Order: sequence, then structure tokens, then C-alpha cells
Amino acid sequence: MDTMERTTEVVRRIVESGKSVTWTYEEWTRRAMELASLGEDGRPLFHLLAQMDEEKYNRRENDRKFTYCLRHQRRGGRTIASFFYENANGGGRRALELSALGSAENGSGGLLETRWNEWEGRREAAESEFCRSMVATGTMSQDEMDEAVRLYRLEATAEGAIVFGQRDRQGRLREAHVMHYLPDGHRDHGRPLLPPGLKSNACLFGLHLTGEHPEAPVAIVESEKTAIICSQWLKAEGFLWLATGGSSGLSVERLRPLQGRRIILLPDTDPKGETFRRWRSVAIEAWERLRLSVGISDVLERMASTEEKERKIDIGDWKNETLRYENDNENGYENV
Repeated sequence: MDTMERTTEVVRRIVESGKSVTWTYEEWTRRAMELASLGEDGRPLFHLLAQMDEEKYNRRENDRKFTYCLRHQRRGGRTIASFFYENANGGGRRALELSALGSAENGSGGLLETRWNEWEGRREAAESEFCRSMVATGTMSQDEMDEAVRLYRLEATAEGAIVFGQRDRQGRLREAHVMHYLPDGHRDHGRPLLPPGLKSNACLFGLHLTGEHPEAPVAIVESEKTAIICSQWLKAEGFLWLATGGSSGLSVERLRPLQGRRIILLPDTDPKGETFRRWRSVAIEAWERLRLSVGISDVLERMASTEEKERKIDIGDWKNETLRYENDNENGYENV
């Protein structure tokens, strides 16, 4: 087997494994330099590897990077031998790490997935504090909860905490939030699931749904709980409900995988409207940089009361309280 045939075979194995080797800028640059040592024959292979990271892939930028490496290949100090050492099965220390753990930087599969699968006494999501409280409080029916568990691939720890896994469009685990809930449906405490040595490359919670529904519009809220509730309460609207995992979790880069879709942002409210303004600035930047068409709902800014803004309610809270108000009035009660 000559060098080109061997390289093609290694690239094929990498693509089939689904484990990116171009996730960070440094890895992307190293792959370009290594494959550029093959001349123009390495260009299509470089594209194949870069295309595995759909959120970041840009054909023009890829070509520009490869052309630069062709012209300055001697400066890089990396050759096709470096590529074999780091990526071929049995080809050195890095190859063994990739084989055993996956790409540590991208958090998909690998060590994080192993940690996910090794919880001792792991429970079904239905046995979690979260799922039980949602049904017990009447927030969701059992059928709705079961459907949400399936959609969002929810699981639970042995202690009963719910695990909100953030998976990309290929279904690869990027990060996970482990949350404890009280019987009244309110969050108690939580933490990210990120083993030592792995950098966080979190994506939007529910992003994997976009791979299953390529043309559906997307609604983005802050909390995973809100996304799950709205996926059932507002099912008729036809949106895929995604969550940022917090008010600071929205960024242009996390919106990048949603190019070509209709996107609506529904931030939580607060007394000064700070989250609304911050999310609106991200929407504007997304248009300027990526030409993403991102709308933002101001329904809470207009409709929420001062008391509700003090409590920083979200669209799920507001919808629930509106329904309770309507039901109370239908039964002859007045809110005081």
C-alpha cells in the first residue's frame, strides 16, 4: 500500500468513527499542514475531515488554509508521517488516545461519553426527581413526560438527579448538566458533567433534534426545563425547542448550526430587561456575521408584571400562570 492509499484509508476510518480530528483551530491547522505534504492530492482528504465539523466548516476558508500550507509547507514542520503517528490505528501515543477516548477537545463520544455510560446504578429518567415532580404538580401529563424523555434522551443518576445531555446534530455528547429538583418542580442545585482534562464545548440543549428535523423552525429558551415543557405545551406551533442552559449560554457560534432556519429567541425576563437586551445584541451580531435570520420575542417584556419580572420568570412560567388565572376565573375565583 503506497502513501496515498494508506492516507485515504486512515481518513476513511476517521470519518467512519465520527471522531473529529479538526475540532480546534490548532488541530485543523495541523491536519492542513500534514495533508499538504501530499500536494494537491491531500486537498479533498482535508475537506473530508473538516466537513465532520459541520458547525465550523466553510469550503472557501478550508481551501485558503490548505493553499497557504502548500506554499509554506516546510515552515510547519509537520508531514504525512505526523498524520499517521497521531491518527492511524496503532500509530503512536496520540493514536491510542484517540482510539480509546475520542477527541478530548470536542467532547463528543470519548471520555465524556464513557463517564456518561459508567454511572453505577443509573436510573431511568422517569424515576428522576424532575420527571416525578413535573407529573405530580400537573405541569405535564405522564404521556407528555414520556414523550419528552424520548425526544431529549433524558437519563437520571442513581441519586435521582436528571441529566440534561447536550448533543450535537450527529447525536454526539458535548456536555451534560446534572440537576436536582424539589417536589414542587423547582430546581434545587446542579452541576456540569465534565471530567478532568476535557474542555467544555457545549452546544444548545436539544440540538440533536435539528438533525432529525432538517427544516423545522427553532425556538430557543434559557432552561432545559422550559424547552421540555414547551415541546409538549406548544407542540402545535411546530417548533423544535432548544435551550442555552443559562442566560449567558447564547452566542453566535452556538447559533451557527442553525443556518437556514427560522429562529426565535425567548429569553427570561428580569426587572431591568438585561437578558432581553443581551440576547437581542447576539441576534443582531448573528445577522451581521452569518446572515442568520433571528427573531426575538418581547412578550414577557410587555406582558409580565413587575412582580413576575422580579422573579425572572420564563415563557413556561408565564404560560402556566396564565392558564391558572383563566381556570380560576372559569371557576368563579378572583386573583387577589
